[in-house]
Amino acid sequence: MRQLMRRDNLPAAASLVSGEVQVVAADGVSLAYPGTYGLHGCDSHDSGLEPSCNSTGYPGWCEHEWCYVDPTACNTEYSTTAYVVGATLHYSYRACGFSNEFESCLVSGEVQVVAADGVSLAYPGTYGLHGCDSHDSGLEPSCNSTGYPGWCEHEWCYVDPTACNTEYSTTAYVVGATLHYSYRACGFSNEFESCLVSGEVQVVAADGVSLAYPGTYGLHGCDSHDSGLEPSCNSTGYPGWCEHEWCYVDPTACNTEYSTTAYVVGATLHYSYRACGFSNEFESCLVSGEVQIVAADGVSLAYPGTYGLHGCDSHDSGLEPSCNSTGYPGWCEHEWCYVDPTACNTEYSTTAYVVGATLHYSYRACGFSNEFESCLVSGEVQVVAADGVSLAYPGTYGLHGCDSHDSGLEPSCNSTGYPGWCEHEWCYVDPTACNTEYSTTAYVVGATLHYSYRACGFSNEFESWSSRRTA
Repeated sequence: MRQLMRRDNLPAAASLVSGEVQVVAADGVSLAYPGTYGLHGCDSHDSGLEPSCNSTGYPGWCEHEWCYVDPTACNTEYSTTAYVVGATLHYSYRACGFSNEFESCLVSGEVQVVAADGVSLAYPGTYGLHGCDSHDSGLEPSCNSTGYPGWCEHEWCYVDPTACNTEYSTTAYVVGATLHYSYRACGFSNEFESCLVSGEVQVVAADGVSLAYPGTYGLHGCDSHDSGLEPSCNSTGYPGWCEHEWCYVDPTACNTEYSTTAYVVGATLHYSYRACGFSNEFESCLVSGEVQIVAADGVSLAYPGTYGLHGCDSHDSGLEPSCNSTGYPGWCEHEWCYVDPTACNTEYSTTAYVVGATLHYSYRACGFSNEFESCLVSGEVQVVAADGVSLAYPGTYGLHGCDSHDSGLEPSCNSTGYPGWCEHEWCYVDPTACNTEYSTTAYVVGATLHYSYRACGFSNEFESWSSRRTA
């Protein structure tokens, strides 16, 4: 004989009342069911009830019978659920002569989730259902390998935020749904989120400066993730996009406009404002502006405002002075990105090519060798000293911004007792844009260049020294 749950064994939440019981559907929405829901033994208790059985074309299990059972006495297949708020109940279709097509339906499907790095994963269709459980146990990306964090085995459940009287969080991890979940409701602290919050992610701003952002930056779906954060959104008069919402997306599944970025160190991520109902004014703002750069010959050029942004790309492709004509060198199509020198574990270079900023970039981080710099290094520039003697200097002489470019070079800085200016820093400048003291020279054969010690924090002792020598 089937062992059905005796009435005196029913949880308080399932008592016979003239009122209602609260249930929480798979998407975290709270519904009011009749107070007798599930009582009185075998019956098609879900017939006519939302969210699945109150419309045309409802699934077959809506008319199947089930009953609550006592798991200590039940000798047939049953399932456990926290669907009814405030109670962990056990039910069985098999005890009423039916198979559990309700649960089979869920198990046979999948739900799509989007991990922190924007990658889309397929989780079991029952992910998060049936109340308190360690739902993440064994699942990628964090809980499927040796040494997984403790929270992988901690229990949590979906909750209704309008009825939940304990700590909960909101997430858009499951594609197409905003859900609310709680570890606390299952007797655990939220170490998953605490772990994220207690850590940081490193980001690299447009000027190459490394910043520490909260560990949850960009997580939990659509939100104004940049609000209040430096370098652009932490002061008065911040741009409108600071309050606009965006989320990480999976580019293989995203059916709306998105962008790719390497802003977060160590990851190539894909994000979308459009998926959250906003236009990408952040990127539009950048595109509408320009950055000033100074080429090797000291000429100032206007580059797109996004030059070097958004991670690995062939940022120089099509740009003057070297990559906008037929027969351009191969490095014009090679990819590079800005890097944080304190966190970069591969080869990188430093440059003051962009006016007003000392930046660090790497081809190696994008899978290419630095043929741009190799090309320069492998060549030479001819200079003519004060006595008319021609000398061969390294091809990078004077490039890459402020540096002691003359250190160790003949005719004056390669012997004992060299003058102090040999170790002083200088850089090439654009005379039409330079707002400090500079000088003009034809020292490099075939070019009239403009240089400044003052722009690098030094006085021009070279010129005063040279004047004394020729006096």
